[in-house]
Amino acid sequence: MSRHVAWKPALHFLILGGLLFLVRIAVTKAPERPAAGDEELLYRAAVASGLDRGSEVVNQRLIDNMRFLEGGEAAKGRDGGKLYNEAVALGFDRTDPVVRRVLVEQMRLVAEAAGKPEAPTEAELADYLRRHEKRFRQPGQVRLSHVFLDADRRGAALESDARRLLARLRAGQVTPDAAPALGDPFLPGHHPALATPRDLAKVYGPSFARGVSGLPEGRWLGPVPSTYGLHLVWIHQSVPGAPATLAEVRNQVVLGLANERREARLAAFLRNARAQRKDKDKDIKDCKDCKDRNQKRAHRSGDEVAP
Repeated sequence: MSRHVAWKPALHFLILGGLLFLVRIAVTKAPERPAAGDEELLYRAAVASGLDRGSEVVNQRLIDNMRFLEGGEAAKGRDGGKLYNEAVALGFDRTDPVVRRVLVEQMRLVAEAAGKPEAPTEAELADYLRRHEKRFRQPGQVRLSHVFLDADRRGAALESDARRLLARLRAGQVTPDAAPALGDPFLPGHHPALATPRDLAKVYGPSFARGVSGLPEGRWLGPVPSTYGLHLVWIHQSVPGAPATLAEVRNQVVLGLANERREARLAAFLRNARAQRKDKDKDIKDCKDCKDRNQKRAHRSGDEVAP
């Protein structure tokens, strides 16, 4: 028992030492110039802009990392500034994924907000709507009546019952008002108002919404499957889909155009960052090549004067 208690601090020390060793290995063996993907470019721009300095989120994360490594209770009384400095010395400000993610997102927001915001003109809104007509197109609508056949109630006889009842409705010229009484009860009702495919899918399921799409008006059709069973359908009215007007979707268009502009500003920022990175890499390569040439000249000169 006493041996177990005595060894616990030593075990804690070994674990902590191992963690610190792994951290140092990760920091020292990290590639000198990692692939400059978009996130890497944004992270480096954030650091260059000083977003990592004075950030409460970043500072607290680094302090929490050190408190975790030191065992929580042992680090409670320690000064947060000292813990922060130790975290930076260990490279947590460069390697911690949460810190990097925060800085990348902050820099992304800065890049997207670059420049003076301008209110869109009517012409710009109309152009955006024209370029995204499919997205804003108003869906078609249909008004129908239906006779419901419950799958749970009818079981294996469901499809044959539906075919027989459809023939009866057609032969007897049963009206849409009278027909639902020949089927099973349906709690949402048998005569929905004019509805879009999305509205119908919410009540009857996607298969029903697809099944009634494009059906002709004024006759009994089906059976059309739904989440609950089969339906014999009478289409009263079909309203085709149509392009939306700017007045109908103005708010969505304004938001869409604003988002498009933010994405364009971010793309321009990243293009500029890549170009700067490329120029810097070229300068480093040219400097290295120049240094290599000078060393070779010095070596040859030394060979010539050597006795």
